[in-house]
Amino acid sequence: MKKVIVTGAGQGIGLEVVIQLCKEGYFVIWNEIDPSVFKTAAQHLEKHLLTNQLGILGDSSSQLFLNDLKTRLLIHPELYMGVFVIVELQHLVVFLITPGNPWIHC
Repeated sequence: MKKVIVTGAGQGIGLEVVIQLCKEGYFVIWNEIDPSVFKTAAQHLEKHLLTNQLGILGDSSSQLFLNDLKTRLLIHPELYMGVFVIVELQHLVVFLITPGNPWIHC
């Protein structure tokens, strides 16, 4: 299963990207910084039975977000192993997640 990170995905284009990628079979990790927008987006995804996703509340550029993501990777590496693509409107960054080194930037 391909894995993707979509930032700023609580509403609008970002949320639609999450929905479409989930429907195409990707496992999507997404974030939102506004708690009420995050809750609404999570409920929307749940309502549509899109379970191949994980939402993280927080700013994707913050150390707290990265620590949360790293913790989840360390707890369940089998769920997240593979290639992640961080999708942002400004640029595209690829990280290769492997058992020995979960933060290889490509």
